[in-house]
Amino acid sequence: MTGPHAFRAAPAVSGHLARCRWEPVRWTHGRMLAMATAAVGLLVVPSCSVRGGASDAPASTTTTTEALDLGAPGATGTVALGAFDAGQVTDVFLHEGLVVVVTHTALTALDIETGSLRWQTPHCERAHAAHRFASRVGHRLLVTCDREFRMLDLDRGRFEWTRPLDSGSYIRLGEAGLVSRYGATVEIYDPADGRRRYSSELDDDLQGPSIAVDAERIYLGGHHAITAVDADGREQWTAAVQALSMGSDGEVLVVQAPDQRLWILDAVTGEPLAQETVGSLEDEGMAVIDFAGDLVLLGRLSDAPQLYVVVDRWSGEVVWEGNSDELGEFEAVGAGRLVVTGGSCRVLGLDDGEEVARCPAATVASTVHDDRLAAVVADDEGTRVEVQRIGR
Repeated sequence: MTGPHAFRAAPAVSGHLARCRWEPVRWTHGRMLAMATAAVGLLVVPSCSVRGGASDAPASTTTTTEALDLGAPGATGTVALGAFDAGQVTDVFLHEGLVVVVTHTALTALDIETGSLRWQTPHCERAHAAHRFASRVGHRLLVTCDREFRMLDLDRGRFEWTRPLDSGSYIRLGEAGLVSRYGATVEIYDPADGRRRYSSELDDDLQGPSIAVDAERIYLGGHHAITAVDADGREQWTAAVQALSMGSDGEVLVVQAPDQRLWILDAVTGEPLAQETVGSLEDEGMAVIDFAGDLVLLGRLSDAPQLYVVVDRWSGEVVWEGNSDELGEFEAVGAGRLVVTGGSCRVLGLDDGEEVARCPAATVASTVHDDRLAAVVADDEGTRVEVQRIGR
């Protein structure tokens, strides 16, 4: 089968990309509902109707799969989303065989192998992931919707709890908790039920923009010190290090300090492990974005050109660096890969910044999880999700 709603084989590419030869996969499906009366917020998927609001139960479907195999590196499949405004798409996620698409009005989960609808949330105004890098813990996804924080169960497509969204709040999510900071007030919520565990007014030394969260601790960084607390706000340690931005994987806390300094602290004790001067770091707009093995990606994404700096997580030494003029603009990061766009859509390895795969040029949102890349693509053939296995 051919056409815009089939799993398709992309042409093989030469040179470095030969490792990402795409294997042919085909998908046949039931009828697509007519879109002549489509309205804003209407999403159509194969063999079922979903209106802008609560979803109908998926109808029985004639969707079948033929030779669907994403087991080979570079194998790709396309799941048709139907006709809707691609400008409405804000995020996309992969979860346990599902591709979850977030639009301004709803969150919708499709089965990767069949394209069938698994669930869709009720109407949700101005929906998007609550934080660009840290909005998901396990099977839970934190979104903003109707001026509220809402925690979504990705398995069932149900909102577990909601909290008011204070304008100007600075938030971080990790297994240890959801942390909200507004001015000098910091609050910690349980991700499972939204219960507030802790609330306090910060001392002057800790008033600043930096928060990091891992599975065990929450780190509050300020103008003069960093304090680590547990999920209930009990202090674990304090270090006299000024934090402009920071991130933790549970073993080390990577701290960007003023004057191009980078500190590596033991996340459990707060003891310094290394200090490095990194000439490319800037005091404004930098963030610790992602951990991948022994590597840490830092970046400045708010201003052009965007800046990428990859360092060793134990020593702080620079492994490689680049900017968006050379590499492309930031699109997504995960599983040791960086997705960049700009003229083309490319997947780079965090270990060396080299291209390991390509994604469609018309990508409007993407995500990397484990060894799969999901991209929402909008072009003359319509709007769809393409799922690709990527490997080195």
